[in-house]
Amino acid sequence: TDILKRQTDDEDTKRYAVQVMASTQSFQHTLDKLQVLEQQIRAQIRALGGNAYIDRILDYLTTHLI
Repeated sequence: TDILKRQTDDEDTKRYAVQVMASTQSFQHTLDKLQVLEQQIRAQIRALGGNAYIDRILDYLTTHLI
């Protein structure tokens, strides 16, 4: 069965799943997509006249979570 569909508490299975995702560039693809989405969000905010509060939220999210 697909390793990612398993709901397990087994640490070895989790480590193996992370290893598979790393070896297939899944993490990099996700980071690349997040960067594209961030750029689109920031462009939309500018197009709507800007919003300093939302800009700060995005700054926080991109520096602390990505």
